[in-house]
Amino acid sequence: MNKCEFDNQLRRECMDLPNLGNHLLNDNIETTPDYQGLRLALSTPDLCQPRKVVLTGCGDSYCAAVAGARAFTLLGQVFDARAIPAVEFSRHYPSGEIGTEPYNPLVYIISKSGSPARCVEVARRVNETNLGGLSVGVTATPDSPMAKECKRILKVDVPELENPFNEYPPGCRSYYASMYAVFSSAIRMGEVKGQYSMAEASNMRKATQRFAEAVNNNFEQIDEQIFEVAKAWKDLDSFEFVSSGADMATAWFTAAKVYEASGDIATYENVEDFCHICYFADHPEKVGTVFYVNYKDPSYPRYKKAIASAVSLGRPTLIITDAPVSDFPEEAVVCSIPSPEYYWQMPIAHYVPGCLLAGYIARLKGVAFFRTDMRDVFVSETNKLRTSKIEIVR
Repeated sequence: MNKCEFDNQLRRECMDLPNLGNHLLNDNIETTPDYQGLRLALSTPDLCQPRKVVLTGCGDSYCAAVAGARAFTLLGQVFDARAIPAVEFSRHYPSGEIGTEPYNPLVYIISKSGSPARCVEVARRVNETNLGGLSVGVTATPDSPMAKECKRILKVDVPELENPFNEYPPGCRSYYASMYAVFSSAIRMGEVKGQYSMAEASNMRKATQRFAEAVNNNFEQIDEQIFEVAKAWKDLDSFEFVSSGADMATAWFTAAKVYEASGDIATYENVEDFCHICYFADHPEKVGTVFYVNYKDPSYPRYKKAIASAVSLGRPTLIITDAPVSDFPEEAVVCSIPSPEYYWQMPIAHYVPGCLLAGYIARLKGVAFFRTDMRDVFVSETNKLRTSKIEIVR
């Protein structure tokens, strides 16, 4: 079986991450009369005044919010920093927590297109409730409906990538770019608060790109290994992704890529509740199970227990990790990736092997990404993410 015959856009986007990282690294520091770059997009008061930070979005963008939230606590010393889905913030977040004092909360609203209705709602609600918090649009589309509502913009430039498959872009590059933007802002927050030097801040930004480069340096080995797993798992129709902490974003994101690529059922769970709940799934031999393990994660001992449980149940098990291979059962497949220089940066490229898996399984099953081979689904008028009614809860 020739692997080249199963090439796909998920794979192409994963391969391009170092190039995108270089582009964003340069964009982070360049300034023009009309654009201050990511580093200077928010002023010192913008970053020093907030006592609360909320990151929000829909779908992949919410995953980027989950990945980035912890950085504001670790770097910016904001101990109330959290990720909230856009619909939860727009419809359920307490009004008394919004705008009771200037700049609070500082809300990053993530959306490449800037068009989802719930993201527009979030921006308006932040601006209009009480004194108004500080709304920051993280977007590639500064003239979008959401961006026009935001008080500040982190413009994330994502150059187009050649797409020989003529498929809707699967979102790996925009996901990377969104994470890069919020990481950059968290780094800047710590910098202006004097938590570390300008030189250290610069190294953190560069380290984000270097981690993607390090993963890419092992790409051929990872790609070959994942293709073998995909061949073994191609007849499965149920997948589960398990992690904890910021890497829950990785589990969620790659579960989403399975849905979008092959249409198979894909769930995500934290490593503790895997043992409480998922352990009891019927026909475990039919559930492809992927663990994303960060060696420096405080939950690392729980990973080893959960993985041992998965293997003992007979689940096909893949571990994507920077930990020693010898720490895991021989029955599991261990895909080794490098360690990032700063452990909180792991989500920026941890998802690469999982995306390769999703792309190869779709190709091996002969289905089109985003169900474009099922026109009645693809053109359905029921999924109106951009045109649903805007309602502001006050």
